[in-house]
Amino acid sequence: MSVLLSDEWKLQQGPDDIIPALKLSFTHLPFHLQRCFSYCALFPKGHMFDGMELVRISISQGFVPSGSKRMEETGYHYLNDLVDRGFFQRSTYYCM
Repeated sequence: MSVLLSDEWKLQQGPDDIIPALKLSFTHLPFHLQRCFSYCALFPKGHMFDGMELVRISISQGFVPSGSKRMEETGYHYLNDLVDRGFFQRSTYYCM
């Protein structure tokens, strides 16, 4: 309910403006996913990522903790979480 009542919607500049929705979605991401997604924003719009490339970037930047699972497995879990939440589109490659 807090999403619907958020002041972020006041920033909407038209019926098709997606920025407030993206900002709210980003704000409600767990911190570890925010870091992964924010780093990818350094790349140009429409950049096509290989899944393993994204996982290795996340690992190399310290976004994926070492733990009981293999880091690559955790990295793919993070990536799939971002896909499920609509931050990436998946086909042969991943695109923001």
